[in-house]
Amino acid sequence: MRLTHHTRARVSAANRVQLRELKNGCLAMIAIAAFFVQENLTGQGPIEHIYGSGHVNPSGDGQGVF
Repeated sequence: MRLTHHTRARVSAANRVQLRELKNGCLAMIAIAAFFVQENLTGQGPIEHIYGSGHVNPSGDGQGVF
């Protein structure tokens, strides 16, 4: 089968979309792993940390949400 310019463009666009989705999936898996690490280190999950401690400041100086 001979590929025309338009067919190659569609295949190229589909490959770019597929690569983008794979990268987003990898980023999501890293984020979920970070949630597990945070819970193991602090004893609080992400939502508990936001609502339980009253602030979301990584330096812990008590100044509120950044």
